[in-house]
Parts: sequence; structure tokens; C-alpha cells
Amino acid sequence: MSDGGEGEVKTLWIGDLGYWMEESYLYTCFAHMGGAASVKIIRNKQTGFSEGYGFVEFADRATAEYALRSQNGTPMPSAHQNFRLNWASFG
Repeated sequence: MSDGGEGEVKTLWIGDLGYWMEESYLYTCFAHMGGAASVKIIRNKQTGFSEGYGFVEFADRATAEYALRSQNGTPMPSAHQNFRLNWASFG
């Protein structure tokens, strides 16, 4: 396993986000597992509203993998829906 090298994938895609969910909400969702290094919700350029998905980057792959395995499909806090997570793919 890598020790945090450049090519290490440590970002998760998160989908089915509610219109009211903000970056601060997602930071809170992952705080108990060491926290997210960065969160980005993708927004419509014209309206500024969420497109319903985003990306959560963790400090390392191990934390991201733990978040994916332990949270995917489980209820989101204060929401009537489950986490929908997957590895982010760029390119």
C-alpha cells in the first residue's frame, strides 16, 4: 500500500445529494472517521444549485476505503436517504 504518494486514489464520488446539502453538511457526515480533507459539491453554472453529486477527498486511501465500506448504503444523518458512494474516476 502506498504511503500517500501522488498516484494514490483517496477521493470518493458521492451521489443522490439533496438540494439542501452543503459542503459543511458533508464535512460533518465524515468527521467521526478522521474527517474529509476537502469536499466539493458540483453546481449548475447558471443557477448555482447542486447537480446532486460531489466529491469527498480524504487524507489517505485507507480512510477513503474505510468511509466507502462503512458508509455506502447506510442512512445519511438528518436525511431520508442513504449514502451513495463510489471511487471517483478522473479523466
